[in-house]
Amino acid sequence: MSTYPLSAKLRGTARASQSAALAAPAPGRPARDARATAVDTLYAAALCLVPLADLHTTYTDWGYLTIGAVGVALGLALAYVTYVLRASTLITALGSVLAYLLVGRALLDRADCVAGFAPSLPALRAVAVAAVSGWKQVLTTTPPVTADGTVLAVPFILGLAAAALS
Repeated sequence: MSTYPLSAKLRGTARASQSAALAAPAPGRPARDARATAVDTLYAAALCLVPLADLHTTYTDWGYLTIGAVGVALGLALAYVTYVLRASTLITALGSVLAYLLVGRALLDRADCVAGFAPSLPALRAVAVAAVSGWKQVLTTTPPVTADGTVLAVPFILGLAAAALS
């Protein structure tokens, strides 16, 4: 008597359980509905924007909050995509740096951008320098600081980093 039919039956059971395991959420990640995800995303956005709003004594107007909100939205989108794809935190960190370099110059100053939004090499260099010198300018200037140029890198980085970490 051959054991082939029994092994075929076992292989079929193994395939069925394997496909069910692929469809199930990863261990430690319960299945979520869209409403719960939206509520959590809104709470995370609020928790990221409240500390940014406290910078109102540092800047002359509320324009910095718009830049910070764009950073929060970009960070939350990046965090959600890496969560859905089950990517590592290294991918989230690299995506945050890439998002800052690509979007940052279009938000901070469009003078060096190609067609007003695509960063050129001098624009990428300026954004990288703004990540370092923007903090220095904000900290060494007597408040209130005019909300333009490289000093806007500070709320953008704060919003992007806080949201990506959430």
